[in-house]
Amino acid sequence: MEILGREKVYHGGLIDVEKIHVRLADGKERHYEMVNHADAVTVLPIDDNGMIYFVEQYRVGNGGRKMLELPAGVIDPDEEPITAAHRELREETGFACKTLTKLTEFYMIVGYGDEFMHGYLAQDLYADALEQDDDENIIVKPIHISEVYKRLFNNGFDDGKTILVLSLAIPHLIKRFPELHQVLKS
Repeated sequence: MEILGREKVYHGGLIDVEKIHVRLADGKERHYEMVNHADAVTVLPIDDNGMIYFVEQYRVGNGGRKMLELPAGVIDPDEEPITAAHRELREETGFACKTLTKLTEFYMIVGYGDEFMHGYLAQDLYADALEQDDDENIIVKPIHISEVYKRLFNNGFDDGKTILVLSLAIPHLIKRFPELHQVLKS
């Protein structure tokens, strides 16, 4: 595919929208709409007792209902993903971590958006809160690892980034939390 032109049609606080004119491999030309969004991080924080810290907040994209998610947020300009993961963890849960492991990176909505997500596992947690962003109204929800993975395998989460990061963390968590074996067997 060859990009022939771009036109910004909307500029907002969180997103921009572009109309992109392309030539496809078969020679046909068409226009796409692209949502431009800053890259972001998702963090799975788990303490030594197997409690995973989720955030609950209202989301516009699901009709304004509460959503249970892993902590996440955008990467600030000139900020490294790992730095953003540490910051978001502190802002959204009140914890910092001694061990932060990269699990994955992926595009969120590649068909019409360019947001690139970095997923991390945070362990060895300790209290070290940062103030939440002004636009966030977050409730921290600790849930035991056994309950989390029972929910995961019974379609108990609606957020794609949460589902993916929880799934990719299994090989790391199963070594440390033997109770996860039982959940995986059932």
